Amino acid sequence: MQDEWQISVEVFCREKVSIQCNGARNGSAIYDLISGIEVGPVHTLSIQYCPLPASPFSILTTSLSISDLRNLTFESYLILTDSLQSNHFEDLTNVTRLRLPNNGFTTLPPDLLKPIPNLVSLELRGNVLNNIPQGFLSYAPELIFLELGSSKLTQIEPGVFDNLPNLKILNLWSNNIKSILNGSFRNLISLESLDLQGNGIVDISSEAFDDLKNVETISLNRNKFKTVPGSLFAKSSRLKSLKLCDNEKGLILPSRLLSNLENLKEVYLMRNGIENVPDDLFEGSTSLTNVSLSDNYLEKVPPSLFSKQRNLKKLDLSKNRIESVPDGVFEELKNLEILKMDSNQISQIPR
Repeated sequence: MQDEWQISVEVFCREKVSIQCNGARNGSAIYDLISGIEVGPVHTLSIQYCPLPASPFSILTTSLSISDLRNLTFESYLILTDSLQSNHFEDLTNVTRLRLPNNGFTTLPPDLLKPIPNLVSLELRGNVLNNIPQGFLSYAPELIFLELGSSKLTQIEPGVFDNLPNLKILNLWSNNIKSILNGSFRNLISLESLDLQGNGIVDISSEAFDDLKNVETISLNRNKFKTVPGSLFAKSSRLKSLKLCDNEKGLILPSRLLSNLENLKEVYLMRNGIENVPDDLFEGSTSLTNVSLSDNYLEKVPPSLFSKQRNLKKLDLSKNRIESVPDGVFEELKNLEILKMDSNQISQIPR
C-alpha cells in the first residue's frame, strides 16, 4: 500500500511551503518520506490532501528545518471527526493564522487553541461542527477574523464569542442556524462585518445586534424571514451596508426598520416578494447612496419614501408590479444617477 503513496513538497520564493499527498487516506507514516528535507525559515506552511499527523505539527516543521512559522493550513478533505487535539499545535506559539477547512471535524476540544494564543485569523469552514463549545475561543483573544461558514452549525450559544474584543469579521454563512438569540453576539465590541446568509433563519431576537456598536456590514440573505423586529438595527448606528435578499415571499418590513441610521449607505432588499414598503422605512437615514428593491411584488411607491434622500445615486425598483408613480416621489433625489424601473406595469409617468 505504501508504494502507492505520493507526497510532494514545493517551496515558493522561500516564503511558503506546500505539501500535498496522493493516495494516503490514513496513517501519518507518509510524512517520514519527506523528513530531513531542509526547507529553512518560511512564514507559511500548507498541507493538503494528507492524513492528520499522529504527532504535533511542530515535529514535522522541525524535521523540515522550518522556522519562524506564522501561517498554517491543514486541509485534508477527509472525515477526521474528533481526531484533532490541542497537542497537535504544541510549540507553535508564533502562529497567527490557522486554516483548518474541509477536514470533516465533528468535535473540537475546548482547549484546542490553548497552545497558539496569538491567533488573529482562524478558519474552520467546511467541517461538521454542529456547535462551537463554550470556552473554545477563550484561548484566542487576539482574533480579528473568524471563518465558520458552511460548518453545519445549528446554533450560536450566547457567550461563545465573549472573549473576542478585537474580532472585526465574523462569517457564519451557509450553516443550519434557525434562530438567533439575545446575547448571541454580546461583547463583540469591535465587530465590523457579520455574515449570516444562507442559514434558513426564521427567528431573530430584537436585541440580537444591540452589542454590535461598530458593525458596518450585515448580510442576512437567503434566510427564511417572514418579518424582522422593527428595532433590530436601532443600535447599529455605524451600519453602512445591509443585505436582506432572497427570504420568504411576502416579507413584511416593519415601520422605521432602517430609520435614523446616519451612516447607512447601501440597502439591498431584492427577491423577497415584498408587497408594501412603509413610507418611513428610511426616515432620518439620509446618507443612502444605493437602494435596491427589485424583484418584489410592489404595486406602489409611498410618496414620502425617498424624502430628503439627497445623496441617493442609484435606485432600483425594477421587476415589480408598480402601476403608477406618485407626483414628486423622486423630486428630492438631486444626485440620482441611475434609476431602474423596467419590468413594471407603469402606464403613465408623472411629470
